[in-house]
Amino acid sequence: MARVGNRKAIATAVALGFVAVFLTLVFTHAGRAKPRPAPQPTLAGDYAFAPAIYFTSINIHNPSLTDTLTLYKRAVLAPPESGEPIAPSSFKTYSLGPGRAVEVDCTDIVGLLTGTPAAPTVIIDGFVSVFAVGPLDVKGVYSSYYPATPVGLTLKTLTIEPRIEFVGAPATLANMPYRVLEYSAKFACGTSAAG
Repeated sequence: MARVGNRKAIATAVALGFVAVFLTLVFTHAGRAKPRPAPQPTLAGDYAFAPAIYFTSINIHNPSLTDTLTLYKRAVLAPPESGEPIAPSSFKTYSLGPGRAVEVDCTDIVGLLTGTPAAPTVIIDGFVSVFAVGPLDVKGVYSSYYPATPVGLTLKTLTIEPRIEFVGAPATLANMPYRVLEYSAKFACGTSAAG
């Protein structure tokens, strides 16, 4: 009879343990996990850049096996908070075939901002926004070269997460459809001689 009593006590303890774990999971879980936006480099602000050469490359890949996507790209500079906000560039379109990829680098960003692709002559920073109807793989590759240090080069790659954007009348925004995915990537390009 003692054995049966021990079995009941052990079964009760195990059952209470399962109930405790279940209640802990129920009360501490806040619902489905939500994807967090990828961290963006904090390159804009009221501080100066460290002396270095900064370079940004935004890599865009169309993962579709069958669909060609039209990309709508634009750039905007990020002045210091004390400065006057600057209007974004006009949209440029680009067709990206299935399985294809394209790079938007500093020369392309200057081209978006000024209309003429060229290497930046001063340090510039801001955002490049890419709009598309279908999903894309977008990576920001950020590098800086510090000639005065033994390490010299830093490199960071970030995944740029999309957000759904609803645009107004299609004719006003480069004939974009009503619902698009927007990928906004930070950029920093050029040479900073003094911090």
